[in-house]
Amino acid sequence: MRLLDLFCGAGGCARGYAQAGFEIVGVDLFPRPTYPYAFIRGDALDFPLDDFDVIHASPPCQAYSSATFASRSRGMQYPDLLGRMRMRLMASGKPWIIENVVGAPVHSGILLCGSMFGLRVRRHRFFECSHLLFAPSACRHDDNFVTVMGGSILRQKKNPAYGGRRGTGAAKMVRTFSIDEGKRAMGIDWECSATELSQMIPPAYTRWVGTQLLEVL
Repeated sequence: MRLLDLFCGAGGCARGYAQAGFEIVGVDLFPRPTYPYAFIRGDALDFPLDDFDVIHASPPCQAYSSATFASRSRGMQYPDLLGRMRMRLMASGKPWIIENVVGAPVHSGILLCGSMFGLRVRRHRFFECSHLLFAPSACRHDDNFVTVMGGSILRQKKNPAYGGRRGTGAAKMVRTFSIDEGKRAMGIDWECSATELSQMIPPAYTRWVGTQLLEVL
């Protein structure tokens, strides 16, 4: 089945769907020379949907992300496209998925975390879907994890000075790692920049979602 990957970025979502068994076409406003599947440069808000069986969309998250809270507090404005995209997908009559960050106005769905898949990143993401989805488990956070944000890949661990025995301590940055360390932590095995990596999700998330969708469809 053909899946259209809107706002495709560098291909984190696409790889998981391909692993689940979909044929992928990605669409993005910006050139994506390392996108691992068929790519078309275009606007997700008006790209034709007719030739696809399933539509995935990852609208820009900066309007809701905690990472941009300080900028928004200073008056910075970011595009809020999630609602418009949802209306378009619902009107298409096709199965669809919207992926976005915690804090986004997602109506329903599941929350996925890297720890659910044995990965060293947390990276919580919501998946709203036209069909019922199940999450694999609850989060299984431990004290050591990797954060990939902006141009930085950082290993973090709990700082005992700020936390008790229940593991509620603040995260302390330990040292900076290479982009390869960040890619391994997320399960990314193709070329991308540190900035692209910071905006991707682990393919394990969409492999989980895509496998469920294929069983339904």
